[in-house]
Amino acid sequence: MVSTLREPLVAPLRRVRDRLRNSVANGTGGSTSITSLAAVHKGYDLEAPAREAIAHVGTHTQLSYERLVTLYEQVAYVERRGLPGALVECGVWRGGASAMMALANLAEGRARRPLHLFDSFEGMPQPRADLDGPAAMDLMRSASPSSPGVNVASPQEALDLIVGRIGYPESSVTVHKGWFEDTLPLARDRLGPIAVLRIDGDWYESTRTVFEQLYDLVAPGGVVVIDDYGHFEGCRRATDEFLGRHAPDAYLHYIDYTGRYLIKS
Repeated sequence: MVSTLREPLVAPLRRVRDRLRNSVANGTGGSTSITSLAAVHKGYDLEAPAREAIAHVGTHTQLSYERLVTLYEQVAYVERRGLPGALVECGVWRGGASAMMALANLAEGRARRPLHLFDSFEGMPQPRADLDGPAAMDLMRSASPSSPGVNVASPQEALDLIVGRIGYPESSVTVHKGWFEDTLPLARDRLGPIAVLRIDGDWYESTRTVFEQLYDLVAPGGVVVIDDYGHFEGCRRATDEFLGRHAPDAYLHYIDYTGRYLIKS
């Protein structure tokens, strides 16, 4: 195909393209750290209340500004539509993203939703070189030999934030400690419908397990968030394979260089 752009436009567009490619390769494209919160305003519809929520969860999350604000808006979306179901996060770490969902429910919801937190709380499992790619292997190799693991946290850290500091009712929060392949099959029959499912499993096997166990529980119109789609090869592969078989018409919306989400039809 021959370009029809006038020559003066071509060079600037190529420079923009190259900058975007470099930022994605470096894991920063379209992604803003919340450490620069005071200077950031992106024009989201619910940016003001989401910014207030970020101030409460910032030390408990590694998510970008874009992923946190979008998560707040996703919960507000299901609240305003009156969709049934729980808020579920698979891959909790210190509870910041779950707390963001709780704050959005407190602000927008008429009633408290069940909030389910799934995590090993032992760090990240070992990736597979053949499925998860070099970035995953490099991350695990970078951990100190004396460290207990990568991204280790305790359930109590999450509960202290969500229940203690934010004030979400303890009776509405359930922690499922253990590896996804063990906890999800045991819990799925008790979860009921899911309004928002947030998948932060990093690797192929973890992401595939969440999709296989929980996707069919997501209510029509519910939101599925995939945190690592653009960053880790295995997560992207597992997502594409599952959706290709079970939801081939699903459209993945862009959040930032790594985050994606879909609204279940």
